[in-house]
Amino acid sequence: MRPLCFIARHGLALALIVLLHASSAIRSPTDGAGWISGRITYDFVPVRGDAAGGALLDYAATQVKPVRHVTVEAIDATGRVRGRAVTGEDGRYRLQAPAATQLHLRIKSEINNRTAQGVSWRYAVRDNTSAGFAHGGDAAALYMLRSKTFSSADHAQVVHVHAGSGWTGTRYGAARAAAPFAILDQIDTAASVLASAYPGGELPPLNVFWSARNRPSVGNPAVGEIGEAHYQPSGAAPGLYLSGREDVDTDEYDRSVLLHEYGHYVISTLSRIDILGGTHNIGAVLEPGFALSEAWANAFSSMVRGSVEHQDTMGVGQREGWSSSLVTLSPDMARGWYSEVALGYVLHQLYGAVGLRPLLDTWTAQRQGSPAWSSIYAFATPLRARLDSAGQQRLDQLLQDIGVINAAQLDVWGSREHHLDPALLSTPSDASAVRALLFPLNPELSARAQPLCFSTRFGRDNKQGNARFGHFVAARPGRWRLRLTPTQRAAWPLRRQILVSLRTENGDVYEAFALARRPGRFELDIRQAGIYNVLLELKPNGPDIARPVCFAVRVSR
Repeated sequence: MRPLCFIARHGLALALIVLLHASSAIRSPTDGAGWISGRITYDFVPVRGDAAGGALLDYAATQVKPVRHVTVEAIDATGRVRGRAVTGEDGRYRLQAPAATQLHLRIKSEINNRTAQGVSWRYAVRDNTSAGFAHGGDAAALYMLRSKTFSSADHAQVVHVHAGSGWTGTRYGAARAAAPFAILDQIDTAASVLASAYPGGELPPLNVFWSARNRPSVGNPAVGEIGEAHYQPSGAAPGLYLSGREDVDTDEYDRSVLLHEYGHYVISTLSRIDILGGTHNIGAVLEPGFALSEAWANAFSSMVRGSVEHQDTMGVGQREGWSSSLVTLSPDMARGWYSEVALGYVLHQLYGAVGLRPLLDTWTAQRQGSPAWSSIYAFATPLRARLDSAGQQRLDQLLQDIGVINAAQLDVWGSREHHLDPALLSTPSDASAVRALLFPLNPELSARAQPLCFSTRFGRDNKQGNARFGHFVAARPGRWRLRLTPTQRAAWPLRRQILVSLRTENGDVYEAFALARRPGRFELDIRQAGIYNVLLELKPNGPDIARPVCFAVRVSR
């Protein structure tokens, strides 16, 4: 074994191991050329959980896995490509190259894969701390392996290339050559699962941004400040962002985390999901779209991995992580449409009962339009119509398990929902205050004024009570007015803290953060008839509101 180099396009040299063998047993069929074959592999470090709910990277159990479906190129001294092949399921490749030529192999961390059913995808792992990132995501450096230079022959040669983890026993002392290929392998597996139920065609391209400098600090991604692992659907560099900072947070082997973020990519690119931004903790009382989005990401991760356990490693030596199920109900858990764990349980159980296809068909259909803001109600209602009687019964039972209306009571608005889980209450007398923050879920605002209450009791940004929803039917275009009338004295000043936006049936933002002509009175210039979702949010920098403050909300001509 001889140490060679793992390099990215911007010139960073990292270490790997390559095995180089030659044999004259097989002659090339072409004069002046020879076959080069071998196997490309990488180190995969599994995550090990413990009974106390911890998780760590188990370097002692490191596995050697094939680098699948990537391009291997033979490059001469001038940089010219002299041969090319794609690795198979076992990581093996075979290419033809001219004899008596100084060559090295270059293995790119990108996949162009296609199934027998015609579903294709193109994914790449790039360095967001490279100079090219400033010019857009596709310009960021693509990670690549490079073998040692060797002299080709007119007989068969065997060149094996292995990307090591870089772990020396106590720290990362060598290059982390395996990381990009570990990431690539996982999303390739996820794409294969997705393709098994996808209607056909090309999955949207995806860049994954990883660097050993990436850390969970919010700031400039170009220097590694990416925040928590996340999927970014838009901007100059859309894609998955993963941490890699040793002794802080490394995501390249955390399959749960990586596939969770891939789950967000699935619904963001193939469907439509209405969510409010921000961070959250497990167990938070979330707004309905955010709860469904997180639930789907958790469930999809479990679908691909075949495990209900979710694990995230971090800390010194990557030994201070956590392990828990995010798709399993527990007796002390609050249950409802606002719980990502409860909804994750429903989605994961449905996958086992009816498969992925009905779930994916429901998601893709919502890309064309859905009258309601995203929620379990807006998802389960059309899903139920796709299922046979056995599937409908299973769906109804699962929704009942988490205290959500089902069967004939379902509609896309959740208009008949009234369940209040006692786990949300601090005291029994707290029920009226909590109920005011939950219900009505998404009322019709043009028939009569509806009471909507606000509070930061459950938190900010994407928590229930910090934003409320409604809808109205505009029978014809023209000037419409939305009015918030305070129902108690404490609500009067809050009129100035409410922001309003509208969304059409296809999810387009129609009028973002409309400004009131007077506090609590909004002018809506409706250009076409249809159903409009109304989102009312508290300003992010507004004051904390301990007790609910309420308004009568109505839209009229």
